[in-house]
Amino acid sequence: MNRILYLYRKFCGVVMTILIRFSLRILCRIDSSDMEKIPAKGPFIIAVNHINFLEVPMIHSLFYPRKIYGIVKKETWDIFFFRWLANIWDAIPIDRKHVSRETFAAAVEVLNKGQLIAIAPEGTRSNSGALRQGFPGIVVLALLSGVPVLPLVHYGGEDFWKNLKSFRRTRFIVKVGTPFYIKKEMIDSREKRVQAVNQIMYRLASLLPEKYRGIYYDLTQINTQLLEEVPVLS
Repeated sequence: MNRILYLYRKFCGVVMTILIRFSLRILCRIDSSDMEKIPAKGPFIIAVNHINFLEVPMIHSLFYPRKIYGIVKKETWDIFFFRWLANIWDAIPIDRKHVSRETFAAAVEVLNKGQLIAIAPEGTRSNSGALRQGFPGIVVLALLSGVPVLPLVHYGGEDFWKNLKSFRRTRFIVKVGTPFYIKKEMIDSREKRVQAVNQIMYRLASLLPEKYRGIYYDLTQINTQLLEEVPVLS
């Protein structure tokens, strides 16, 4: 029975991803050329900015046929369609108020298998596109797994509904940065974890046009005290 359920989810996941990819390419003008920078092999924690609903299906479909897992708020499972979608895409639930060991354990297991996990350090949507304060859960995951973080940003999707009402296609742009490790020996307190996640957020900001940088507008704050960039060949 478990085997049948697995095959059902896999089949539905592939079909839904292809349908979404086709639909979004009709509704949006997508510039994803930067995704060629993403290494073809190896586990990575994909750090992404969080604007609205559009990014999840968009990014998931852009990675296809490569598998990418997402860490998703537990409330997603409260609505039937989103619960079904989260299940067929093997999303990992998270309680944003009380993050459990089970969430980290499930994510580390995925990374240990050489897979990709996407996580939004902001934890909630900005809607405007401007970056908000990041939370250090991504730092904990990077330390537990020993896996490098790869920054990926997107913008343009905040205008999706407005453009749709005007029968205009939305320009959706994706930018990819350089992967880096969190220096484990430097992280000895919550204060250092907060500093590390701020450095992650500044690296996301560096990939965005100025109007999207939000509270991370001052790129002179970027340093390598806690993070070690690791150029990786594709």
